[in-house]
Amino acid sequence: LVYAFSQTVDLSAPATYSIDAWTELVGDAVASNDTSVNYLVTSFAPITAFPYFEDFETEALCGVTCGTACPLTGNWTNTTGDLIDWTANEGPTGSPGTGPTVDHTTGLATGNYLYTEASGGCNPAADAFLESACLDLSGLAFPTISYWYHIFGVNMGTLYIEADSGAGFVALD
Repeated sequence: LVYAFSQTVDLSAPATYSIDAWTELVGDAVASNDTSVNYLVTSFAPITAFPYFEDFETEALCGVTCGTACPLTGNWTNTTGDLIDWTANEGPTGSPGTGPTVDHTTGLATGNYLYTEASGGCNPAADAFLESACLDLSGLAFPTISYWYHIFGVNMGTLYIEADSGAGFVALD
């Protein structure tokens, strides 16, 4: 069922919006499945200045415990609907020998990076989605992307980089 609302709302201003939605049906004895409360939608200002660089140094550290929620505050966000979050960390990861010992950008143990934990009881098959603000590439003739990553351990998965082409997501790498 698709419902078109007569009243609309503009969510284009950069902010996080909380949406509550519910249905009412006379005679419905199970009201607990009729409501979605505090569904968060984040709108970012598009990034138009290039080259764009992100090192996550302004992110608060989230700890190294598997399953810890990690709210990111910059131009990147952990999406809802996946099983684990990308976590802001510095120094070694919670599982010895699997993560970087220093940050690539700073070369120091105090530099921030994002990672997902796949050992020590964590779910190695879980997806973790990280989403950026819109990168408006329309003014670039030959846009490129480069990034640093460290993947080491027994239970490592695959890193995918995708872009929304306007007609759906396409794999970049």
